[in-house]
Amino acid sequence: MVQNWPEDKRHKQVMRLLEAVGMLGHEHKRPDQVSGGQKQRVAVARALATNAKLVLADEPTANLDHDTAYRVIELMKKMRDELGTTFVFSTHDPKIMSEAEVIFTLEDGRLQQPSETAVAAHV
Repeated sequence: MVQNWPEDKRHKQVMRLLEAVGMLGHEHKRPDQVSGGQKQRVAVARALATNAKLVLADEPTANLDHDTAYRVIELMKKMRDELGTTFVFSTHDPKIMSEAEVIFTLEDGRLQQPSETAVAAHV
């Protein structure tokens, strides 16, 4: 149960998130009935369902097609703006990185300071 919400509120939230990640119409399918990319989309929706203040995600768009990945990023931005949610995620996709506010890199196992360009571009 999502935060002990009333059933109608839970249902609306679930449907809104499934639509946002392109999975509306698949809500009654079992995990073995959907593709890997579809499972990834459901995982993103589940992570966003509780309106958490912090979401940590490892490659949240890795198995998604380009359009769906951008829809997920736009949903994250909307939640950031409307709910104050902070997203911290790892990615190897430069197109997705270009949407980030601050970019940290790992080099030889060490966390590097964000580049001046990345911070300045998003301040």
